[in-house]
Amino acid sequence: MPSYSNKSEPSFLERQQEFNKVLESGAFTPFFMISGDQAYLRNQDRDKLLEALLGSTQDQMNLTRFTGTGFAAKDVIDIAETLPFFAERRVILLDSTGLWAREMSAEADKLADYFGTQPETTVFVFSEPTIDRKRRLYTRMGKPGKSLTVLACENVEDSTLRKWIQGRFRKSGKTIEGSALALFRQYAGDDMM
Repeated sequence: MPSYSNKSEPSFLERQQEFNKVLESGAFTPFFMISGDQAYLRNQDRDKLLEALLGSTQDQMNLTRFTGTGFAAKDVIDIAETLPFFAERRVILLDSTGLWAREMSAEADKLADYFGTQPETTVFVFSEPTIDRKRRLYTRMGKPGKSLTVLACENVEDSTLRKWIQGRFRKSGKTIEGSALALFRQYAGDDMM
């Protein structure tokens, strides 16, 4: 996936299309970072990625989830060193772990030291509300497009949100437009959850 460092950052839909191309092509990198304030999109893309990596059954034997702050980097590294069981890859999901917060900096540094030495069969998937691209943990994953695939689930365009809301209403056999849609958004906000 391309790096988005220039000032004219692509829209969310363009970023999503690039991410989908990676999933469809099977050109998986050792690290995936799905971040942003839209938890609905993060969860949806996380699940699509896990299905692409592990198959439609989401091979539970080769998937390890770490959620929240109650884990040690040593545990993650031990799992990463374990070869997959009758599968192509082992996937480690780190979901809303707080590794980007000061409280978890020691664990984040231990993981950063380990990154780059893991077996080729291990894939790390991060699903985080916020990240700090300047932290060593992020920079040790490598360059976006090379060893790191990034999808930012934030800055979703107004027109995309309107279409999404209208689509949700259509699924329920209803329609919403104009001032009713504006009022709905005023009360519900822009959080897709």
